[in-house]
Amino acid sequence: MTSQHLLFIFLSIYACNLHSEELPLWELGGGIGFLSSPHYLGANQRSNYVVPVPYGVYRGEYIQSDKGGLAGKIYDSHRLDLRLSLGGALPVDSEDNNARSGMPDLGFMLEAGPTLQYSLHKQAHSVIRLDFPVRIALSLDKNKLNYRGFTTNPKLFIQYHFNTWRFSSNIGPTFGTQHYHDYFYTVDSQYAQADRSEYQAQAGYTGFRTSVSASKLWGNLYTGLFVNYYYLGGSNNDTSPLMKTNNYASFGLAISWIFAKAQQQVEYDHF
Repeated sequence: MTSQHLLFIFLSIYACNLHSEELPLWELGGGIGFLSSPHYLGANQRSNYVVPVPYGVYRGEYIQSDKGGLAGKIYDSHRLDLRLSLGGALPVDSEDNNARSGMPDLGFMLEAGPTLQYSLHKQAHSVIRLDFPVRIALSLDKNKLNYRGFTTNPKLFIQYHFNTWRFSSNIGPTFGTQHYHDYFYTVDSQYAQADRSEYQAQAGYTGFRTSVSASKLWGNLYTGLFVNYYYLGGSNNDTSPLMKTNNYASFGLAISWIFAKAQQQVEYDHF
């Protein structure tokens, strides 16, 4: 299990809108990105990726795509917003992970659901917000989509714009249902070994997440980077034999060049 937006950071843009302004309805581009991430929360092995980065933004009235990924606006007011958002996690080949050797692979994880957002502070260049997402999780295993429970990450979100720089951070606990944690931490009897005892995952506290990101616009060139950190001490599954460390840190950066823009302009407020 990776952090909520690892994959989608590389499938979205690093926009730096300063305030409500006239911007193209859509933009297209591409570039390259680097990602370093542990295999899942609690893993003591990681993978590094250098990947092409599709760049796409859409600023529709109800559907938008930006740095946070794809989002659908359900309800919008000055302080209270309800949005439909997506997240995900990258697949893991269990033969590449010593703790999971001989166990089924972890497939690509898709998470989707509503996020209730309450703005404590909202101005042209900054926002402080409380986010309450609830997402259903689906995994793609051997070309089959499987239900994997629910997860939530209530958090304090802070974003600040300075010239063409944008800085974001969020902090808060993460929770999951038993079915969600089963996928990552349960060890069924047929996979138990001398150094990997049978274990049944529990619902509840997953860990405490902190993340920071920064992005900048240089003409048609967008650059962005992020760091995610989880502390897993005291989690409901910290005794699982698949939980090898209480510390999880991932980071990535990307560079994208915009080569096409819509002629149609729309008024867009990033917040």
